[in-house]
Amino acid sequence: MHANAEPANCEKSMLFPWQLVSFTLLLTLEVGNMDQESIRRLCHFGLYNEDYAKAKGLEPFSSHEGSAGLSLCWDWSMSQSLAERSDAIAAKLAEQSSHKFSHIPFTEFVRRAYGLPSPAIEDSLRAYDFIESKIYSTFTRNLQHLGLLVELKQSLKEIDADPFLYAAIKKALQRVVLQRKPHVPLVDENLENGKPELDERLQWIIEPLQRLLQTPDTARNILSQLEILEKRFYKLYRSSEASWGPFNTDTSFFGQVQWIDVSEFANALSRKDKVFFSQYIEDALFAKDDHARRVLNTRWNDLSVAVEECMVADVDVSGKIDHLAKELYCVRNYYSLTAIIQGIKASGLHTEALGDFGYLIDSENNYERYRRRVNTGPGMEFFYPALSAAVRGNFTFADEVIDRFARYNVEDSCFGR
Repeated sequence: MHANAEPANCEKSMLFPWQLVSFTLLLTLEVGNMDQESIRRLCHFGLYNEDYAKAKGLEPFSSHEGSAGLSLCWDWSMSQSLAERSDAIAAKLAEQSSHKFSHIPFTEFVRRAYGLPSPAIEDSLRAYDFIESKIYSTFTRNLQHLGLLVELKQSLKEIDADPFLYAAIKKALQRVVLQRKPHVPLVDENLENGKPELDERLQWIIEPLQRLLQTPDTARNILSQLEILEKRFYKLYRSSEASWGPFNTDTSFFGQVQWIDVSEFANALSRKDKVFFSQYIEDALFAKDDHARRVLNTRWNDLSVAVEECMVADVDVSGKIDHLAKELYCVRNYYSLTAIIQGIKASGLHTEALGDFGYLIDSENNYERYRRRVNTGPGMEFFYPALSAAVRGNFTFADEVIDRFARYNVEDSCFGR
């Protein structure tokens, strides 16, 4: 349908600003045949407006729950800036900002990415407008202390404060400088690029979600991915160690375990793991190479987290994850197998695979049960026990790991299949 065409009936109620046609059209086509879980997710994320709710008999979506009780006020004053170090003030403001950000549910960012209004986000942004105005007006009356504002902005950058707070302080500083030197134009990089400041504060979450909603996939799969990403969002941004980079919407493991033959997936994963092991395992164990250790640990952790997300999100792949664990055991890939078992365990759910292979990640007596089990032939090892022993100066297990890997071949390693 052409973007300017006049859609009919309920399709008309489905088209919104930003024209996210892929998901809109898929949803229009599929909603009559959706399973109950997909309908639940559709309602949970509120990806419809009131007209569509009436047409399909859905409950109108309420967007006010997340912002209930959100205060515009901030605990900051000029006297604090004069009495305390800028890094201490930055830390206090960042903590307050984190609390305010926590009032925005993930569903609100999804709706905003879809082009629907989000009062919860608007309420939150007004709080940042308030601190910007407060700091601007205070320093305008105290220009002799402008250096303190410069230091505050730098301190927020150094502690990787969230972009909402950082943008507010940055804009306040720009406005104060303009007030001090009215002949100097206020340059807003985002306006020069055709993007209003609102986008600067939202794009790190909104744009990745927009790309997901525009992917040529079924509405059911997109809704399942959103379910996974909701768990990731809260884990990333609702912790004391929040990382405020762009939101990673990659759910490739979910797609692979869902659509690829499980045996083929286990073999492909093992071949890829073997490439990494060939390149990094010796340096990681014997050369004390931090980069090599980080690469192998990151790959293992990423798989573990992907499994945990899928399990917690309950996207109907737990049976296939169990099957994948058995196939990895069959091809003696203990490296990825233990990552999967750790992911299942972290989800708090008990599956058949956890019952069968949970002992492999039992750390008692330096993973004695694991070492006793794998000491039977070629294999690609769980990296951590050998590394732990090597760090303590015991390289016996490391030597065994290298020897077994040298004799390992994915296609020839299968047993019990």
